[in-house]
Amino acid sequence: MARLDSPDAKTARVLSHPLRPQILDVLVRRGEASPNEIATELGVPLGTLSYHTRLLRDHGWIELTREVPRRGAVEHFYRAVVQPDARWISLKLDEQGWAELTGLLTDVSDQANAIQERSSTRRSRKARSSKLAILHFASPE
Repeated sequence: MARLDSPDAKTARVLSHPLRPQILDVLVRRGEASPNEIATELGVPLGTLSYHTRLLRDHGWIELTREVPRRGAVEHFYRAVVQPDARWISLKLDEQGWAELTGLLTDVSDQANAIQERSSTRRSRKARSSKLAILHFASPE
């Protein structure tokens, strides 16, 4: 199990809420956006979006690109620094479905390790760093 302050635990924390990958997706698609623009696009309250934006910023996943004065306030614009290929889905599974999905994700993890091994033999090409996070957990209804 990863320590709570380990890079793996921090990555899991950043991805632990479905809104955060959505925010990253908007920033990747648009290049730059403010929390107000993102909240409008995703249909979520600005306060909620701002909280998740700050968390992404504090963990280095997004960065401030500019500040624009707006009616006595300052609107902050951000861009994605990390560009994950993230999917977030909610499922309702019986015990057999839970076991099947757990097995599938174990296979995916094993295949990812095999790809890593093959890739390490081809080091003559430029290597890209990657983190793979597979989250499968019971959640409240």
